[in-house]
Amino acid sequence: MIIRINELVEKNKEEARRNALSELKQLEAQFNPHFLFNTLEMLKYMIKTDEKSASKIIVSMANLLRYSINKNFNKVKLNDDIKYIEDYLIIQKFRFDDNFEYKINLNEEVGECSIPKLIIQPIIENSIKYGFETKQYLKINIECRVEKDNLVISIVDTGEGMSYEKLSEILKCINKSENDTNHIGLYNVQKRINLMYGMEYGINIYSKLYEGTEIVINLPVHKSEE
Repeated sequence: MIIRINELVEKNKEEARRNALSELKQLEAQFNPHFLFNTLEMLKYMIKTDEKSASKIIVSMANLLRYSINKNFNKVKLNDDIKYIEDYLIIQKFRFDDNFEYKINLNEEVGECSIPKLIIQPIIENSIKYGFETKQYLKINIECRVEKDNLVISIVDTGEGMSYEKLSEILKCINKSENDTNHIGLYNVQKRINLMYGMEYGINIYSKLYEGTEIVINLPVHKSEE
């Protein structure tokens, strides 16, 4: 009986592991198509008016797609993910021109840390989507640092910000077991981190109405083996 119980326990563990891996794959695959449509629409006009800039956008877009569809890894060096983020931000800079600025701050040591692929981009995308709803100018600062045993990635925007009630609603939504809202990007990031590292890690959101928003990603410090 003891042997049989142990076999059932191990079987349940393996089934839970497979379910978690399957869910991770599904969450990783949810790339926002609106970004692609907007970029292609921009290219349609830019190819006729500014071939040099259009060429740069095409190269950045190719880098993004190559990176996002690579199924050989789900953890990457922070440095590598930041290169992807820079390609994404270059396209957004062309799109919004002088109305958009960004800054990325990380040192070499932090850049060698291992993180889940594609957890920063959805947050930046969120900042841009809601930041330009009521403002004509938006700035995003990305800072990566180590605090004690945590890798901390902070994304701060100068957008509209949120009321206390709205912030509470979003925090409640992203911590549900299933997502039934339109906060897909934030929910996916939170769920992936929880599945990979445990419930003690994830994202925190700080925001005040008319003063912008800061989203902080907390991860364990893992050095890349590559």
